[in-house]
Amino acid sequence: MITRRTNARQLEEQLKHTLLGLNISRASCEQLLQEREDSEKEMSSVSDKNKQMRREFVELHSQLMDTREKKNQLQRTVDRFDRSSGALEDALKLTTDLNCDCETPPVDDSRPECDSLAPRVRAGRCVVALGSRLLVTRGSIRKWPKYYNV
Repeated sequence: MITRRTNARQLEEQLKHTLLGLNISRASCEQLLQEREDSEKEMSSVSDKNKQMRREFVELHSQLMDTREKKNQLQRTVDRFDRSSGALEDALKLTTDLNCDCETPPVDDSRPECDSLAPRVRAGRCVVALGSRLLVTRGSIRKWPKYYNV
């Protein structure tokens, strides 16, 4: 009987020790489960933040592309203004040259019909001079500086 009691005590001690180990394992499992939940929440939070940053990136990229297109349109407009300015300068030079060339012809005082013909003759000479100069100017190639990319 003593051996049975000793055996029972040993088994009881072993059972208590196993129960204590089981409780420690259960506490460790609960702690690991809690850490897992915390990690999943953190991963979810990081994923949401990542999605938000992607949306912001797409929006910023879209704005960048719109801004580049506007810049290109403005550059084309500036280039057209530069070309127009060059053409205007050429036209003003031609006009100045024509004003010098188209002086009033002398009027014959003995013939009164010349008074009415003088403006027409002057206009005809100017048109002929303008036409010949425009032909020469149109045929020439204007050299633009490299930064205009024309």
